[in-house]
Amino acid sequence: MRKTVTIVVIVGTMIVGGLLARTQDTEGQEHSAPVGQTASALSSELAALLSEEMLAIEEGLGELMTAIAAGNWPRVAETSENMERSYILAQRLTAEQFEELGRILPPRFKALDSAFHGSAGKLAQAARERDAELAVFHSYKLMEACVECHATYANTRFPGFGGEQTRHQHH
Repeated sequence: MRKTVTIVVIVGTMIVGGLLARTQDTEGQEHSAPVGQTASALSSELAALLSEEMLAIEEGLGELMTAIAAGNWPRVAETSENMERSYILAQRLTAEQFEELGRILPPRFKALDSAFHGSAGKLAQAARERDAELAVFHSYKLMEACVECHATYANTRFPGFGGEQTRHQHH
């Protein structure tokens, strides 16, 4: 029981810390239009699919936190595998829409998306191994990718990331 409480505290701290403290050093980084602006260049069908995907990810992240804290490894593995494969986009994207995404979305966005899906796969593996410490770490990496992407590309949708941010050095 104490181990479960410790994991819950660690996960909660990591999420809050990640949301509040994670920032991006913009020196030397690409300066692309926010995805919010880029998304307006997407077809309405593709924008709707992308929005649906983000809602599924949001729901999945909530499920993951509860399942990890409860040690529900089958649920963690299933949810993580769904995230790794994508919920909506991988299932319903046409070849034309795939090309459209590739053409419009900035390279850094694609890299963050790739990191997110890679972390989801690693989290699924940690769940299959019932490795709570590794599961917590990879859930943090999922959140980190979300926060960095939102801070970089969606700070009009998420105004808490707008303006001057403090960069914290963790040792």
